Amino acid sequence: MVIPVYNSAETLRPLLRELTGFFERNALSYEVIMVDDGSEDDSWGQICQLKTECPVLTGIKLRQNSGQHPATFLGGQMAQGKWVITLDDDLQVAPQEIGGLIRKQAQTNATIVYGYYPEKKHSFLRNKSSNWFNVLLRIRYSYEYSVSSFRLIKKDLFPPLSTPFTERLLELFLLKKTPYIGFAAIKHQDRKIGKSGYHWGKLFQLFFWVLMDVLRLPSFYKKRFEIAEKL
Repeated sequence: MVIPVYNSAETLRPLLRELTGFFERNALSYEVIMVDDGSEDDSWGQICQLKTECPVLTGIKLRQNSGQHPATFLGGQMAQGKWVITLDDDLQVAPQEIGGLIRKQAQTNATIVYGYYPEKKHSFLRNKSSNWFNVLLRIRYSYEYSVSSFRLIKKDLFPPLSTPFTERLLELFLLKKTPYIGFAAIKHQDRKIGKSGYHWGKLFQLFFWVLMDVLRLPSFYKKRFEIAEKL
C-alpha cells in the first residue's frame, strides 16, 4: 500500500486501522508506505506514533512538498511486493474496496487496475475538472472508463529508486508502460474530515499537463526526491 499524505493527521489512524483489518481478515501479506509530502500539520507526528504500533508501516518524510503524483511514484519505487496499491489519505475510498481491484486483476490479468467511481463525491469543481482530465487521457490512450488515484499496479512498472520522476502526472508515466488496463467499479464516499487540497490553479495545471501530452509536446520535467526522514 502506498499512501501519499498531505495535511491529513486526523485521518491516518482510522485509515491504517481499516487497512490492517482488511488485509488480516483476508490473510494477505502487505506493507503500508506513507509518504508525507511536506505536510504543515502533525501528519508526520502521527506517522511516527503509528509506526510504533504497526511494524508493517514505513514512513517517509519529504523535505519539501513535491505533489501527490511524485510522492506516490516514490512510494511505488520503495515498495517491496509484486503489486502496489495506491490510495488517498482522505478515507473517501474504504479499504475494503481493495478486494474489487484484486478480483478484477485476477479476471483480466491486467498490469494496472483502476478503481472508477460510478458516482463521485468530490466537489463540483473537482468533478468537472476530473471529467475534462479523463476526456483528454481517453483521447490519448483509448481506454473506456475514468482513471483515479485508487490503483493496483504491477511493481515491475516502477523503475529503480535512483530513477527520477520525469512526468508531471503518474498516469502519463503508467499509461505509456502498458496497454493492459482493467477497471473496477468502486463506491466513493463523502469526505468526512478536512478539505481537498485541489483548487482552480492546481486543477488547471493538471489539465494543461495532460493537454501537452495529448499534443505530444516534450516535457523537460525531472523530479529527484530529498528524503528528510525514513522510519
